[in-house]
Amino acid sequence: MDMRSEIMTAPLSDGQLVLLANAALPMAVRGHAATDWNALAWTGQCQGLHSWRLARIDDEEIDRLATFYRRLACTGAEQARRHQQRIVQLLRARHQQDLALIRALALPGQVIVVAANGSHNDFYQVADEQALGALIWQHRLYAASLAPQQVTGPASSNYQRLLAAQRSQGHDSLLLLFTARPVVLQLDGSGVRLHGASAGYLAAAVDMLPPGTHWQVQADVKKTCRAA
Repeated sequence: MDMRSEIMTAPLSDGQLVLLANAALPMAVRGHAATDWNALAWTGQCQGLHSWRLARIDDEEIDRLATFYRRLACTGAEQARRHQQRIVQLLRARHQQDLALIRALALPGQVIVVAANGSHNDFYQVADEQALGALIWQHRLYAASLAPQQVTGPASSNYQRLLAAQRSQGHDSLLLLFTARPVVLQLDGSGVRLHGASAGYLAAAVDMLPPGTHWQVQADVKKTCRAA
């Protein structure tokens, strides 16, 4: 039995994920006019930005289980179900850690999602805590290959447009900006990365990491690319 129907949440509405007009872009976005978002999404690095990886003890286990699950899922084997259960257990804990990290960096309404789409980028404001929780959870499932996010036909909502942009570029990164803090948070299948114009910005963000999670800071580690 597949768990997807049990763990998926409802898609975000346009009121929860708000497309920002160019004239309404906050300074946190304008300050990244030179950022190559596609390079950042694919490699975890971008010229002009310092990058630190925030590693967790279960990063390798999740990646290994997700790889096994992708190989077994098409067979319908009971072993795939067991792998799926273990991945979901790990992801639920990771989801709470992700939210605690974001809460340390931003208040509700201060989170901007970057949709890197080739030469054109869109920016979406996450309305509240509930929307943020749903967005991060859906992304964690997607990055672990538990929830293939395919958009069939023209995208009819901001959330579908975000997914379509991600799928078209073939990566598994979710890029978050904060209106009150000069860093970028990158969530992907291999973990968490922080990016900023200076190491000082990153150090200040790391100083705010919530207790209870054993983060290992690794400087300038290139992302292991895995197509979405």
